[in-house]
Amino acid sequence: MRAAGVLAFEYESARDSNNGICLALYNTSAFLHNKPNHTEQWLCETTANEVMFKPLYNSNIHHFPLDNFLVDGVLPVQA
Repeated sequence: MRAAGVLAFEYESARDSNNGICLALYNTSAFLHNKPNHTEQWLCETTANEVMFKPLYNSNIHHFPLDNFLVDGVLPVQA
């Protein structure tokens, strides 16, 4: 894909139980600007069983349970 000039592509998350979409970039030329046009503050809380993210000015909490990342009950080693 890189040789064909693809800059970015989407794929379905392997771990998201809601079939979320992931985005991958081959290089930064896919970005229109080199500075963000909007920023947000987020809070992150980690426990032994999950990671939670919450936007500072919004009540939506995003939960990522440890079980979503386990393979045969074990957290895989990074490639």
